[in-house]
Parts: sequence; structure tokens; C-alpha cells
Amino acid sequence: MASLVLSSYRSAGTGLYNGIAPGSNLVAIKAFNAQGLGTYADVIRGIDWAVAHQAAYNIRVMNLSFSALPQSYYWEDPLTRR
Repeated sequence: MASLVLSSYRSAGTGLYNGIAPGSNLVAIKAFNAQGLGTYADVIRGIDWAVAHQAAYNIRVMNLSFSALPQSYYWEDPLTRR
């Protein structure tokens, strides 16, 4: 995902950027352990960190991608609640 967003490579034919936001900076926030395991609380702490440091790092967009077996109904899931 990062390469699709941040790529500053220019097409040889058109000279246009390949990325959709080539001047952007990436802030990586690690929520899982070395084995790739984490909990809802770990993910929520990562989101809280991003919100708390939004101004310092000019964070305007978050991309979250997860894969796991459902642990509850979507309306009870703390990551899908508003």
C-alpha cells in the first residue's frame, strides 16, 4: 500500500507520478508483536497514539489492514464501533 501512495517514480512516457501522494511522509505504527499477534487493545492503543501525535507528524490519513477470524458480531467489535 505504501508504494502505491508514496511512489515518486515518474512514468517515462507521460512524466506523471505513479504514486497518488508522492510528497507524503509515512508514519509506521507497530501494534503487533514479532509473531504478528495482537489484541483489540493493542490496535486501539496504536490508533490512540496516531490521534495523540496527529499534529506533530501531520497525520491526516490512516490505513488499517487486518485479517482474523471474527471474535464477535460487528456491532460488538470495538474496532468497528463509532
